[in-house]
Amino acid sequence: MFHLEYFKSFVEGLGFRVEFLDRVSSDFLAKGRLVVIAGKVFEKYTRNEREVLIRHIKAGHRLFVFVDAESIPYFNSLYEILSDTGIIPTHIRVLSENNGGVLITRNINKSHAITMGIDELVFVDPVKFILSHKKASPIDILVRSEKNHNPPNAVLACSARFGNGKVVAVSSWKILQEEYLGESDNALFVISAMYWLLDMKPPHDLLDKIRQLIG
Repeated sequence: MFHLEYFKSFVEGLGFRVEFLDRVSSDFLAKGRLVVIAGKVFEKYTRNEREVLIRHIKAGHRLFVFVDAESIPYFNSLYEILSDTGIIPTHIRVLSENNGGVLITRNINKSHAITMGIDELVFVDPVKFILSHKKASPIDILVRSEKNHNPPNAVLACSARFGNGKVVAVSSWKILQEEYLGESDNALFVISAMYWLLDMKPPHDLLDKIRQLIG
């Protein structure tokens, strides 16, 4: 979990309590309301762990998933977990106008609580999501690629209600790294999603706190 240490210290600085889960089980999930998964190539979940996680989400848990482009479609655990909620990662990478892996987008859904204050986001090696509205209702698109990206208007982030639970999926885990979390409105986007997932109202001075932590 070394790749999440900076993100862990960042959210703890905002008052959240964070624990790394050694395994996915009902006992461990009972320690909190929100599970964050930043997909990595060699992290797999057993069938029982996947079933436990999905069951807890349906019952009211919250899931925040960041996809790793290197893992799709081979990272079957994350693929299956998200697919059960109606959000399907693909192997299709979304590239900038220069065919680079760093993508800046302003194609943002300003009517959603998560993204209404977000103007610009930076994604690194994102993949395209396909949505299946039959499995989760509703699924809201939060962020798309722009018209000059390849492919254009691809879904890069979305939210869904799944049973009594909520899910937010982001198409790149690298947004959590120190060098990118402070880019554009990335930090505000991630934290706003956490507040939405937890049914919490962000504090009025949230932006000031984020700026202090990001520097």
